[in-house]
Amino acid sequence: MKKIVTICIIWISSVVHAATQYVDGITWTYTVANGKASIGNGSSASRAVSVLTSGGVTIPDSLGGCPVVSIRSCAFDNCSSLTSVTVPSSVTSIDSYAFPGCSGSLAIYVSEANPAYLSVNGMLLSKDGTVLIRGIVGDVAIPDTVTTIGDSAFRGFRELSCVSIPENVAIIGARAFAGCDGLATVMLSNNIKSIGENAFGGCSGLTMLDIPESVTSIGSLAFSGCSDLKSVTIPQYICSSKLSAVFDSYKAITNVSVRLGVTLISDSCFANCLAMQSVTIPSTVTRIGDLTFKDCSSLKSVFMEGDAPDVGSNIYNGTPRSLVTYVKDGSIGWAGGISSVLPEDWNGRGIAVGSPGGGGESGDGDSGGGSGASSSVCLTVTNVVVHYVLNSVVPEIAVPVSGDTGFVTVVTEIKGGAVAIPETWAQNYPSFSGKFGDDFSSALTKETGKKDLQGNPLLVWQDYVAGTDPTDEADVFRASIALVDGAPQISYTPELNESETAKRKYTIYGKSKLQDAEWSVVDGDAANYNFFKVTVEMRR
Repeated sequence: MKKIVTICIIWISSVVHAATQYVDGITWTYTVANGKASIGNGSSASRAVSVLTSGGVTIPDSLGGCPVVSIRSCAFDNCSSLTSVTVPSSVTSIDSYAFPGCSGSLAIYVSEANPAYLSVNGMLLSKDGTVLIRGIVGDVAIPDTVTTIGDSAFRGFRELSCVSIPENVAIIGARAFAGCDGLATVMLSNNIKSIGENAFGGCSGLTMLDIPESVTSIGSLAFSGCSDLKSVTIPQYICSSKLSAVFDSYKAITNVSVRLGVTLISDSCFANCLAMQSVTIPSTVTRIGDLTFKDCSSLKSVFMEGDAPDVGSNIYNGTPRSLVTYVKDGSIGWAGGISSVLPEDWNGRGIAVGSPGGGGESGDGDSGGGSGASSSVCLTVTNVVVHYVLNSVVPEIAVPVSGDTGFVTVVTEIKGGAVAIPETWAQNYPSFSGKFGDDFSSALTKETGKKDLQGNPLLVWQDYVAGTDPTDEADVFRASIALVDGAPQISYTPELNESETAKRKYTIYGKSKLQDAEWSVVDGDAANYNFFKVTVEMRR
């Protein structure tokens, strides 16, 4: 007798359906799967609320009798009139692209009972505070607990103009600042290791960028569309590759500084950087690879801050014959190891001790008397704040502005008065008359293309006071800061020769609070201050 065994398999599929529910004056669109509700489903068609919804909204903890557990992508797509969204304790999943097109000032608030998320000053964070999921525009500080700036955390925040990354942050996620076209200043911490793909894509307002040595990974297109980026400071990670591999606007970059600590500059690292005019190479570099500057057709100056490195073949292939390599007095290896004795050229281009316009053979004729060969023009001018704000901060005291504290920021300033400017000064810059005209008096009051912090144009005479090149828009009076024995130490560039420095007065000022009405002269202990500025003026 046969026994027949029947196996019955029951397939229960999860049912997903879209529905709406009217709650407290708002119609919510949601889906339900396995007895759990979600809002948003990856397109504007599945937007949770109407695009016309304004003010603050509170997500219901249940819809259709099911707990709301997920806020999916595009849930609040282009809801630009929303001012706040409150998340209930039931939500345990929020997509990084849940709020596209919303205002950067949109505040996210989270129920204290929520097990997965928390809110700090309108910012959305993981429960442990280590991941910033969505930031906010305004005078708020990213919490020190944050170690990761999440994917799309500030994406599309067009109102964002400046951001300071806390020292604990190691990861900047994909598209974290993408589309922030008003972002002019990024202060990267010294512990960042990874910058995600398209992290700063479309940040067309960035003009300068300092990438710390700690960075060991940069995703594809991380800086795509940064069309106004002119000045970059780069670590070993980039020097081991090529500038073009990181910056798609590499052909527009005019000034490159290699970070101290870099030892190798790889083959063709700066090849085809067509606009690049100057490069600064630190004393730690011991090897420059083959064809490093190939076809850098605008390159005027290479500043070597140490002894002569080992070099590959044809490093200056395709560069102008007028290119000069500037070396420090006392450095060795440039001509048989004899200090200060130079060959006629180095790798087929000119070589000199010092820097352009640094005194040299002809002097500047600033006395204005005698033979008439060194006539000068005297202007009476007003104080102007230069556009450079330091792109890095001292980590131990880097607390973004909040109440009575502040991050260490250095602003440089050029002061006017009656300034006698010798006509021979213009001879240091071959393109001076071509850019500003042959009438020296009128040339001094023309705009250089540089701007101050308020966007006001800077004039030619200010470059004379600062010791900078008026024909080079990337050459500006800069202040820098370092931590020495726990206290901030302020310095400034350009470094002029002794006679030129003696003609100028440099003063460092400080504030303990940015709200303080007056700046105090820093005579000794800079640790008493959180904010600094440096002024330069001609001695009378």
